[in-house]
Amino acid sequence: MTDTLIKLVVVGAVVLAMYYAMSPYQNCLRAEGDQKDPVTVKTYCSESTVW
Repeated sequence: MTDTLIKLVVVGAVVLAMYYAMSPYQNCLRAEGDQKDPVTVKTYCSESTVW
């Protein structure tokens, strides 16, 4: 039981990390991150990336 729970938590953490690293929103933030106004970048990324 404990081994299964540990494996489930590890797999969940890996999936969450992969989603964070590969999501279109995060990719947009990284690509547009050199802009001067971070609010404008976040607004642009929110409007242009949809799952």
